[in-house]
Amino acid sequence: MHQRVIAECFTKVAETKFPIKVEEFFNLFLWDKAVNFIKSFHRRCGDKEFKCSSWCPHDKFGHVRDVSFQHPIKIYFGAKFGSCQEAQKFRIYRNSHLVIETSQDISDVSKGVQNLDKTEKIWLID
Repeated sequence: MHQRVIAECFTKVAETKFPIKVEEFFNLFLWDKAVNFIKSFHRRCGDKEFKCSSWCPHDKFGHVRDVSFQHPIKIYFGAKFGSCQEAQKFRIYRNSHLVIETSQDISDVSKGVQNLDKTEKIWLID
């Protein structure tokens, strides 16, 4: 297996191998029928008001969906929950290469933690 080069503008957070095929991974954790798993995950994180739209076709990036939830903020002042709005995109390439891109905006966050209000992730699964 070849070593994947990560662009400097990204930070590699984790890497692991799953003993399942890409299609199985997608069906278990990401497809519309996996929404109960995703909802359960968010509930265990303390999130509330979880909403997830179905995947729909997108002209430039395969499929997209919207996810929103209220996430607890663990600071002593300000709002107790941040409103999270996440846009998720996926595309499957030849040889079962799955690319997932997520972009998350968090509102209702105190000015003291302003750098936490936007995150972007790209997952490369093959």
